[in-house]
Amino acid sequence: MNTPASPAPPKKNKGAAAADKGAEKLTEKPADKPEKTSETAARNQEGVYYEIKPGNNLLAIVNAHNKEFKKQGKKTTLQLIHDSNPGLKDTNLKVGQKIFVPLVPE
Repeated sequence: MNTPASPAPPKKNKGAAAADKGAEKLTEKPADKPEKTSETAARNQEGVYYEIKPGNNLLAIVNAHNKEFKKQGKKTTLQLIHDSNPGLKDTNLKVGQKIFVPLVPE
């Protein structure tokens, strides 16, 4: 007696397999590395938003905020501003741009 062969499972074409793998890679995100944005920083850090004015540079912004908030026992640093605003440099400041200025106890 001959038994009929079982049908082979359907094959995926290579394009569909590649698309499936790509979709998996796009949706995977390390849970221990949250995205760093100024909004995230604002929720986790005390500070103020500052709108860039003509002629501003980061050191002047730090000095002005330190002078104003010293009476409240708070300060900021260039490093804190850089950490809270990824990619921010004196060379890419734009008038009207808002940055987050974190404040920490002195």
